[in-house]
Amino acid sequence: MNLLPKGYYAISKDTNTTSFVFKGVTYDVVAGENLFPSLKDGNEFIKEIPDTVIAGLDYESFDAPVVLFSAGEHSIDGHHYNRSLILLGQNAGVDPNVDGDPLVRPALNPERKENETVFVGHYWWGRLFADSTAAETIIMDGVTSNNYRFEDLRTGGNKALIAFKNVIYVGPCSRHLHTFKPIDANSPLDRTVIFENCRITDYEDNYFAALFIKGNATRIIVKGTCFDNSSQMFGFTDLTKHFPTCAANADVSEVVIEDCFFGNFRGNGGVSTSCYGENGAIKTTVRGCRFVNGCLKGEYPLSISIGNELCSLAVEDCIFHNDIEGVSAAILLNGDGKNVSISGCTFTGFANDVERYVAPPFEAPDKL
Repeated sequence: MNLLPKGYYAISKDTNTTSFVFKGVTYDVVAGENLFPSLKDGNEFIKEIPDTVIAGLDYESFDAPVVLFSAGEHSIDGHHYNRSLILLGQNAGVDPNVDGDPLVRPALNPERKENETVFVGHYWWGRLFADSTAAETIIMDGVTSNNYRFEDLRTGGNKALIAFKNVIYVGPCSRHLHTFKPIDANSPLDRTVIFENCRITDYEDNYFAALFIKGNATRIIVKGTCFDNSSQMFGFTDLTKHFPTCAANADVSEVVIEDCFFGNFRGNGGVSTSCYGENGAIKTTVRGCRFVNGCLKGEYPLSISIGNELCSLAVEDCIFHNDIEGVSAAILLNGDGKNVSISGCTFTGFANDVERYVAPPFEAPDKL
């Protein structure tokens, strides 16, 4: 016998069975104990934490219950995270992106064309909510997300790790896909948000100016992600730049963007950060990324908030390529901060590499 170890729970529409296959390995399971037809049916029983890491998973350990999904379509509509939870599809750990020509978006990994776990949302109800401070670890890995949105409604708590890894996003969807409510200034909450090896291509949001990431966190890390030919805005702030990327309870928040491809934007804003108001700061690092027609006319591929002496920007070893008329520069510095470093980058098709915009003070009658 090869029992599914403690702390792992299987989700399959076929519960008239005593076996479950995950990543090619067959495990013995018991319906109603560690095998359920849906996350909703199993949620009240999914409590134990694994002691071991099963075959095929690139994790050192787990600090939350692990839910394994079969290949095929699953609905997790309206799920409320009332505890830490790790959701793994059959392709957990399998990067959907395969790099080639640096000016062309990565190809879809052929391994992701078979045996795929697909989360299918039903428009308005296709939402996942984090509204309990007990849910300190939330991970989704190795699935295709079709019309699902995630909303972190918490403004307090102690710590939160939210990670989306090896996720392929397909639409259309006319709402923000990931929303993280601004942290309260007097809260001890330390929120880390990670997007690693994700893929958003040919995505339609019906031009609702919805964001892929509407992000407010202590730190945001985007790594190995492909965002190409989407009518959706990327983020991290909204079009008006009034939504703050920086956490109000931190002296300096951090944004790291590494080894990503941003191409052929059909949504506004490029990649943008904001510390709206006079408080807060962001340390932004952009490393090893490629921006190919990464904004619309009159905009900038990178628009970074650098409004005070605590803000900083480091751009290293990036490629900026532009064929769009009316794009004057690759990088816009929003503010008069001086901590800017740009090294090892190539710029093609821009009148200027960098431009700066300094807004007038909030109360400036002499400027009117």
